[in-house]
Amino acid sequence: MKDLIYFLALAREDRFRLALGAVFAMLAALAGLALFSLAGWVSAAAAAGAGLAFGALIGGGGLRILALARPVLRYLERLASHDGAFRSIARLRLWVFDAATPLAPGPLTGMRSGDLLARVTRDVDALDGLFMRLLTPVAAALAVVAGAAVLLALTAPSALPAVLGVYAVSAILLPVIAARSGEAPGAAVSSASAGARAEAADLAAGLADLKAGGAETRVIARLEAASRDWINAQRALAAQGRFHGAVLGLAAPIALVAGFAAAHAGGADPAIAALAGFAGFALFETAAPMVQAGEQLGQTRAAARRMRALAEMAPARIRPVRPAAAPAGHDLSFENVRFTYPGADRPALDGLDLALPEGARVAVVGSSGAGKSSLIRLALTFYAPQAGTVRLGGASLTEIDPGAARARLALAGHRAELF
Repeated sequence: MKDLIYFLALAREDRFRLALGAVFAMLAALAGLALFSLAGWVSAAAAAGAGLAFGALIGGGGLRILALARPVLRYLERLASHDGAFRSIARLRLWVFDAATPLAPGPLTGMRSGDLLARVTRDVDALDGLFMRLLTPVAAALAVVAGAAVLLALTAPSALPAVLGVYAVSAILLPVIAARSGEAPGAAVSSASAGARAEAADLAAGLADLKAGGAETRVIARLEAASRDWINAQRALAAQGRFHGAVLGLAAPIALVAGFAAAHAGGADPAIAALAGFAGFALFETAAPMVQAGEQLGQTRAAARRMRALAEMAPARIRPVRPAAAPAGHDLSFENVRFTYPGADRPALDGLDLALPEGARVAVVGSSGAGKSSLIRLALTFYAPQAGTVRLGGASLTEIDPGAARARLALAGHRAELF
């Protein structure tokens, strides 16, 4: 839960909109409770021939007001909560880029491009459930339970334990079960989705090289396997959703019958007993979102863990707090440089001394793995050496702003498939 709380804190700038959406959701839920309860009471009173005039005059007018107010409140809830959630998601995407930029290309070289893309897209999208499918349904459920408890306590106290008991099983116990049973499939969906996207991105980005080397069939096979894993994980999650939906579909009429029977057994007249039954039925409008939130919790938590892991990666090079001014000269020198890539067993460069004077034309040649690319990455400040110094114009690159150093250099990559 710490990961979820961490990302909730990022939404504090939109807390007013999200809170406003929660308030409208609570009012809409209470309006639904009042609408169903009043409809049950009016219908039963009319059928029994008791209080027909009052029901037609007062109850009918109340039904019209509630029938109009409920969709308006639901629309306002969607308007406020979606606005706040979309603003938070947009800010979260910028946060991802801010977190990833200092890592490029250092620690990000160990991450597949498709995996990074999945974090920027799918993982961020999964977190919208944190704002819209978790906080708002909980607020609405608390409001409608409080409203139903007050209503039944004043009209049919004997129905209160039965109605709230059925609701507690469906809206509290079932979401907990859904969250626990959906944890593994939800995490599997998140992981399989990232794997499939990574394979697809590798295939698209390296298709020319793969075709040149005749290796595209192996990558396609990996993509197909990752897609199957993704589909199987989604099927497992959907199967649980169907089961939970069936339980909810059965629980709502059970609550109606239990409320009516308990109220009638307690001596309530048929109109009040119908009010109690329909109040129990109305509660389940907020139960379904609670169960859906439980089902999505595994994916949301997995996305939050992956996103936070990105933020906790240490950059390969720390930007100086007070960078020195860019030097006037353009000569580049490596002095007793030793550099080892993160996780590598041996250094790519060890004890290197190399001077590239300004105005000179120098070719650095060597076999694959000799360290040519490492020279370029150190010069572009993508990494910092573990020992020795890299200087530009006589100034150490560790003291210069990386942007100023990179503005002096140009890199033209090669396309291996042409050869």
